[in-house]
Amino acid sequence: MKTILVCGDPAADYSAVERCYEDECRVERFASKAPFQKALAGHPDLAFIDVRFLGEGPGRGSERHYERDLAAFAELAPQTPVFVLCPRS
Repeated sequence: MKTILVCGDPAADYSAVERCYEDECRVERFASKAPFQKALAGHPDLAFIDVRFLGEGPGRGSERHYERDLAAFAELAPQTPVFVLCPRS
């Protein structure tokens, strides 16, 4: 069975993403970036992360910080597409 990772704030409603895949894939949900990264190292088939989890720390919001996080994800799982989600609010 394929594995899909979804990393987002528990208050954000990403259930639509989960519902799209739940019949065909195992969907794992994460409320923070560290466990998401650990699971990403297991080479899931697809991954989604809330934009607010990128570039955490000093200088948050900088495009370079986002790029650094996405590059780290690519190193962990080069074959896994990682899509960035934006909440409605």
